Amino acid sequence: MRRLRYPFWNDVEGRPRALVRIGLQLAVFGVLSLLVQLAFWRVQRVTGDAWTIHTAFFLAASVAVVASVWAGCRFLDRRALSDLGLRLDGRWALDAAFGVALGLVLIFAVSAVERAMGWASYAPRAAPSAPHALAGVAVFVGVAVLEELLFRGYQLVNLAEGLRAPRVGPAAAVVGATVISSVVFGLAHTENPHAGAIATTNVAFAGVMLAAGFVLTGELGVSIGLHLSWNWCQNALDMPVSGRRDFGYAALVERVEDGPDWITGGAFGPEAGATGLVAMIVGTLAIAGYARALEGRARVHDALRVDAPRVL
Repeated sequence: MRRLRYPFWNDVEGRPRALVRIGLQLAVFGVLSLLVQLAFWRVQRVTGDAWTIHTAFFLAASVAVVASVWAGCRFLDRRALSDLGLRLDGRWALDAAFGVALGLVLIFAVSAVERAMGWASYAPRAAPSAPHALAGVAVFVGVAVLEELLFRGYQLVNLAEGLRAPRVGPAAAVVGATVISSVVFGLAHTENPHAGAIATTNVAFAGVMLAAGFVLTGELGVSIGLHLSWNWCQNALDMPVSGRRDFGYAALVERVEDGPDWITGGAFGPEAGATGLVAMIVGTLAIAGYARALEGRARVHDALRVDAPRVL
């Protein structure tokens, strides 16, 4: 019996193995996502307003992720949800503020370079209504919470624990988990409109940038703040957001792209172009500098460098 359960159950830790935990959490998320989809179709029948539908869908989806991750922590991992980078305090708020500011600076810099080089032009447009503007914020808050808690929080932490071995130290395990979760992050966007090999690869690099905030600070504040402002700012400047242009009702300007796709990212947006990739590299270095300034050095945070899982 022990031999049969060995691939699935860790007798020492008294819980399922890492891949089993991730798989079961994703199964719960899948069921909850199906319920969200059903509710989404119901809302579509009641209203045709895109901003209402998007607000309801993305906030419900973020609730589904939080619920599935909480269930995974409570019943599979046997850890507190706060151990996934959600120790909400003053330092967390500072991290989030830094992430928001960094995302705004990076995307505004991309647009400034595009304009200076003649790769894109920007023109004023009527300001979005208050409901449209708030819906745009709600959508990207939902996306940031959903993806960061799922990919950087739950998956990265569990993968790091699963990769630990006598010859694989805690830091190496976290680095390996960062690479794997970032590749999965890239592959998860392959169904987005206009996605291709370059877009998928660059989104994986974006996963590394976002993971840096978690890995170097031990909290998801930087990652969630950066993800939120990166996407919001793209949409505000009328750029495609990972291939999607569904949220144009919250845009602040009109953009006309004239540059080569390999530079601007074309219909997928900056993540598929050279400008976006350079912004990701700069963003990763900025996060390392921030962590060094606050922590004294930029390395895998002690909260993730554990020899044994913190089992409740």
